[in-house]
Amino acid sequence: MGIYTHQPLQPGPRFRLLTLHPADSRDAPLHCTLEEKPLDGTCEYDALSYAWDAQLPERDMICDGSVLRITVNCEAALRGLRGRTTEHTLWIDSVCINQAVDEERSHQVSLMKNIYSQARTVIVWLREGNEISNLALEYLNCCFLRHAATIRTTGEVHITNEDFEAFENFQSE
Repeated sequence: MGIYTHQPLQPGPRFRLLTLHPADSRDAPLHCTLEEKPLDGTCEYDALSYAWDAQLPERDMICDGSVLRITVNCEAALRGLRGRTTEHTLWIDSVCINQAVDEERSHQVSLMKNIYSQARTVIVWLREGNEISNLALEYLNCCFLRHAATIRTTGEVHITNEDFEAFENFQSE
């Protein structure tokens, strides 16, 4: 199996989207396709923002039948996002932009505001969770549920001691 080679993008505001194929197991090899699309607001996709942490691409993903190298954190994010039965369309800068071609990379960076703003959702992936980070996210979710109406109305929320007590009660249930 050969190494994946990005095809040059056609002129104009265009970008690539990754379709992540489903798998029954989290440990199954990652398979995807990359497809060029117009950046005109007609595509449905999620944008993935993740921490590169100065990582080098050292993991393999099968893309259009060839090997595409990705970072450990990108692999973890894709494994976490991959469904069992449905495909997931994503824009990931490290994969969808040909990082080896300076001209393309510069042009795509100039389009990133539009790419992120046209995404259905922007997913932020820091790294795989652990007990402490999972507990922190549960706490934030509990606070969100308690203050959802205020957040929708004002866009702000102020966490109180009552929120912490509610979270402690939530944990003990």
